[in-house]
Amino acid sequence: MNAWDLESLWRLGIATAIGLLVGLERGFHLRQQGEGGRIAGFRTFGLIGFLGGLCPLVAEDAGTGLIAAALLSLTVFLGLGLHHMMRESGDLGITTLIAALATFFLGVAAGYGEKSIAAMGGVVMTLLLSAKAPLHGLLDRLDKREVLAVIKLLILSLVILPLLPDEGMGPYEAVNPRQLWWMVVLVAGISSAGYFAMKFLGPKHGLLATAVLGGLASSTATTLSLARHGEDAPVLPAAAALAASAMIAPRLVAICLVVSPPLALTLAPALAAFFLVPALAAALLWRRDGGDDLDLDLGNPFELGPALKLALLIGIIMLLTEALPRWLGDAGLYLLAALSGLADVAAITLSFGEKAGGGMSFAAAAWGIVIAISVNNLVKTAIGWSVGGRAMGLRMAAGMGASIAAAVAAMAFGGTLLAPAEGNG
Repeated sequence: MNAWDLESLWRLGIATAIGLLVGLERGFHLRQQGEGGRIAGFRTFGLIGFLGGLCPLVAEDAGTGLIAAALLSLTVFLGLGLHHMMRESGDLGITTLIAALATFFLGVAAGYGEKSIAAMGGVVMTLLLSAKAPLHGLLDRLDKREVLAVIKLLILSLVILPLLPDEGMGPYEAVNPRQLWWMVVLVAGISSAGYFAMKFLGPKHGLLATAVLGGLASSTATTLSLARHGEDAPVLPAAAALAASAMIAPRLVAICLVVSPPLALTLAPALAAFFLVPALAAALLWRRDGGDDLDLDLGNPFELGPALKLALLIGIIMLLTEALPRWLGDAGLYLLAALSGLADVAAITLSFGEKAGGGMSFAAAAWGIVIAISVNNLVKTAIGWSVGGRAMGLRMAAGMGASIAAAVAAMAFGGTLLAPAEGNG
């Protein structure tokens, strides 16, 4: 048996396995109908996948018209069976028919050598077929406003975002429209995700999920979303905002390990403080407030106004990021770090990480990042105070202030010892 035969058998085996996988789900789902009461079951779906995988192999000699003929025949026979079942039972569902046709096409894809795509498609389709109850339950719990919110978010991210230029524009070519709009999408997405998390998980656990997942993306945007609930119940939103702020540390560790491992070592004591202190403060607030009687106004699932305001602020930061080094030279680097911290710290960490050990010492880069995180924490405190109210702001100020003090002390003592020799800068 030559290499071509082994490859053909491998493709045919994957196509058949896809059919059997889908057939297993369909057979289990329709098991109550008994033998002969189903359009297609476990064995039939396996044969449909086998047929799809066989067609491209045979079509090399018989021509591609064979695939069209097989598809037409399959559709006719399945359609006749579906029509008969509809007349007998009155059930108008066509899911099994669509699944059978999709299985055939996935088999064809495997037969043409797209094995990974076909296998992934089979798994995803089986997952969708088996998720009927939770998906229908989700639809029953949504209202028109929430469906429109999802559609609007998809328009922002999948329609508008790709159309925007991904290049610097304006003075110093500093403002990137696509990056700005990405922040709009991010803030609106976190706000919407928080809304649905609180609706389906409950206010307390929904806030925690929003904090952890949103904090990994943008703790500033997450704080803005959480602060909307600060007037109703300040303790839990403040705790969630502190938890989101703690997630800065693992995100920056990952960035530094990629661009500059020595910088990650230098920053380790400060980042540990930026993680542990707000996380501890969040846990203490969480334990003090049981949240059993928490009744938050979920508000609008799609908040675009706050996202646009934050994007405007980031646009200004983009401009100053280019202008300050030109005006002040190297003396503007720390000022630049502080200004960058007004919006986000990932960009300045990436920039300083690339410069550390070259045109900048590791200690200087680490201190710049500590400054950026500290300013960013102050900004989030201001957001919590101004949007969420005084009670939320005071709780955030205590946690954020303690984290900044601990991080500066850790950097002054531990970071200096761990930093590589200044001669590398």
